[in-house]
Amino acid sequence: MNTDKENQGVPKIIWIYWAQGWDKAPHLVQQCRKSWEHYNPDWDIRCLDQKTVTKYFDIKTWMPGPPLSGPQWLVSLKERLHALLHSTHLIKQKKVKIQHRADIIRVNLLNQYGGVWSDATLWCHRPLNDWINAHTTEGFFAFSNPGHLLNDKSYSLFSSYFLASHKNSYIIKILSKSVQKYWEDHERDDEYFWINTLFNYSYNHDTVFRNSWDNTLKIDAPVSSDHGPEYFAWYTEKELSGISKGFIDMINSRDTPAFKLTNRKKDPIDKYDKIQYLFDTTRKTS
Repeated sequence: MNTDKENQGVPKIIWIYWAQGWDKAPHLVQQCRKSWEHYNPDWDIRCLDQKTVTKYFDIKTWMPGPPLSGPQWLVSLKERLHALLHSTHLIKQKKVKIQHRADIIRVNLLNQYGGVWSDATLWCHRPLNDWINAHTTEGFFAFSNPGHLLNDKSYSLFSSYFLASHKNSYIIKILSKSVQKYWEDHERDDEYFWINTLFNYSYNHDTVFRNSWDNTLKIDAPVSSDHGPEYFAWYTEKELSGISKGFIDMINSRDTPAFKLTNRKKDPIDKYDKIQYLFDTTRKTS
């Protein structure tokens, strides 16, 4: 049993991040944001960009440098100089890609404040009040078993595009520490799913972490399944077009609380009939 569990549930904060600024966000991203607003009117939805996020977490002052040593007065002086001079250089020097900055931001926001992190291309399909507390009795939730093969040939245990956590829950606390240690030791990420690898490592080496994750009520999210959060992957015409009775029944059942979409295709996916049908569901529940 995780002794760090809190009883009050997930703080009613939704974090959504679009680095370039929300006035520049594409149509699909704006529609996804509206879905969270539509289904969760009593939640505090914080739509952040690379400037406004610093109100809550500043990656430049967080970015770890080399370990400090020496007398305490010298360490304190080094820390002040790091904050004033070294941080902006480090984040450029370490070559942190924009999507991986978002990984750093999400775990730190949830560790410090708790709440729900949603990627900007995640569609909310069901009110959080209906389901999230039942899935966070261990203090943390993420969609599980996406099927991503990691560099060590293991499969990822979780997906990071949707995370829910009590403030300072055990899993998010350990993941946050692992992320910081990773960037102390690396000048750049050594694989795309680096944060998934950190999660798997903690699961395999920390009994409390493993028990907490094992006891979490799961929602599996395999890529390109006939249902579930990653139903639309790989985002080809096969997955995006051709509305059938089975598709309508799946959408109308609301069994899947969120759908992962994408803004990375050259041809925007919101032109396809299945995505249009999905967008129309918020009008039907107004």
